[in-house]
This record gives sequence, structure tokens and C-alpha cells, in this order.
Amino acid sequence: KKRVKRIISGLTKSSPPEFIEALKKAYSKQPDTKYKAISEEDFAFLQAEAKRTGLGGCAIFNKINNPPKGLDKRHLKGIFDGTIKNTIPKWLLTVKETFLKQPDMKPTLEYKAISEEDFAFLQAEAKRTGLGGYAVFQYIDNPPLGMKSQHAGNIVYGKLKSAPQEWIDALKEVYLEQPNKEIEFKRVRLSEEDLAFLKSESERTGLGGNAIFRLIKNPPKGMKDNLNHINKLVKGKKTKSSHLAWVNALKEVYPEQPDALDETISEEDLVFLQAEAERTGLSGYAVFQYIDNPPKGMSKAIAANIVSGIKKFSPQAYIKALKDTYALQPNKHPSNNNTPPPNDLTM
Repeated sequence: KKRVKRIISGLTKSSPPEFIEALKKAYSKQPDTKYKAISEEDFAFLQAEAKRTGLGGCAIFNKINNPPKGLDKRHLKGIFDGTIKNTIPKWLLTVKETFLKQPDMKPTLEYKAISEEDFAFLQAEAKRTGLGGYAVFQYIDNPPLGMKSQHAGNIVYGKLKSAPQEWIDALKEVYLEQPNKEIEFKRVRLSEEDLAFLKSESERTGLGGNAIFRLIKNPPKGMKDNLNHINKLVKGKKTKSSHLAWVNALKEVYPEQPDALDETISEEDLVFLQAEAERTGLSGYAVFQYIDNPPKGMSKAIAANIVSGIKKFSPQAYIKALKDTYALQPNKHPSNNNTPPPNDLTM
């Protein structure tokens, strides 16, 4: 060891060549321990990557597969907070390469207090349109990250005092697209005249609420979700009120439809249909599912009423569709037959 020290310190002026080669080879295998100042460019890169990935000094250290000897979390933390100004270049390169392999940090929601101005605007728009937060949320095509209907409701009702600005902006934008409630959402008391008109048109065309709704090109908002109410309207059942836009849409589309051309359902056709229902185990409601292209205005309920005998009149096209479809169906499966198996009959 003394001889090696003397060679390295320069005290020994001559030495066997193999000694010198052995020392050079050993030194080449040692890591670089020369610290260098961290450049402003490298420091800015590390700060930008930490912001992009959300990983600080300690976190990025955990991502390094094989940390260089001597590098630890404390050293990296010092680099990132600026207290350590020098480091070994190899360590710095390892950290930079590790950062480049990391994905972007998942977006985070930044909450801030909802301003009085924004809240007042939303309250005024809710009153103008007749739509609360829950209702207007349905019209937001692409809700911002993390936003749900309950958030919208709580914001507009004043229960939520802070929220991401993106949520507030989405609500403000969608409210401005909505009409005044007096136009689209005004409820009116239904006159006997209107009820009688809708009922007579439904009977004339053979089109119930569901069927006539499908013929409205641009249904008013909310109509699709209230087809039970529409069915009551066109059947002439007593309803205290309805949305003006819905009533007007029905009054406009019904006169455009031709007469149903109902014919009396013959006894022969009814017997055939009921026999087929017994043979196949399929009611009118069930067999309707197998009609590839139902005639215009035909529905499951109508099919069920025809086969059960409740409906006495029907367009001939409906009868033909049912007869043709029944003829294509197999006999009902034995498991659907209530008759006990042969062995049980002998007991």
C-alpha cells in the first residue's frame, strides 16, 4: 500500500510498467466523484419536469431502477429546493433520463370560491329558464373533468361554495343556450277542446302517444322523458296541465298524418291469431318483437290488444304483419307447456 501511495503522490519516480497499468485500470472502474455546478438550464429542466410529472426529488429517486452509488433522496431533495448547487454529472444525467420516462401528471382540480357575481348570474338564469342545476346539466355535451349533476345542482342552489372555474364556465355557457321558460317550459291548463282534439286525432290516425312522438321531427325538451304523460294526453284522459310546447307539437303533427284506415278484425283472423299465440306461447306483445319492419304506427300495445281481442278495429297491415310473423315462429318449447309430462299423467 505504501508503494502505491508513493506512486500516486509522485514520490516514486520509477515503477514497473505493470504497476502503472494496474492502477490505471483500477481507477477507470471507479465512479466520477468530481462535483460540478448545476447549470441554470439543468435546474430549469428539473423544475419543469417536476411540475409536468408531479414528482419531486424524493419521488423521482424512487423511480430510478439502479441509483448510482452515493446518490440518495436527501441529495436530490436539496437539488430541487435549491439548497444544493453542485452534483456529480452522472447523477444529474440519471435523474434527467428517469424524468423523461415518466408520464404526465394526472390533471388535478383547482377549487376556488364561487364569486357573488357568478352565483347571481346562475340564480338569474335558473329562474329565467326554469332549469335548476340538475336539469341544465343534462344539456352540457362534454362536462368538464370531474363534474357531475349533483355538483351542478349544489352550485346553482348555493350549497357548494367553491368549485373549479371550468365548472362555473360550463354552467354559464349552457344556460345561455336555453330558451326562456315562458316559451318552452310554460305549463298551461288543458282545455276540453284540446283534449278532445288530441283524442279524436289519435283515434283517426291510430297513433298513440309513443307512435306519434316518433313522428315529431324536433321534439321539445323534456318530451321524450314524459311519454306516459303524452299517452294520457292523446287518450283524452284528464290531466290538469301540460307543457305548452308539447301540446303545440302534438297539435301540429297529428293533422299531417293520414287516416288509419282501420277495418273490423274478422272473427277468422282473430281465431287464427289466438290459435297461433297458443301454439307458439307468444302473446301479441311478445310476437311484436319479431316483426322486422312494423307498419307505421303499430306498437307492442296495439299488437297485444289485437291478439287478446280487446281491439276490434285495426289496419289490415297490422293483421297481416302479425299473421306472417306468427307463421314463422316455432311451436312453444315443451318446458313452456303447462300440461304435465306423459309419465305424470299415468300416475
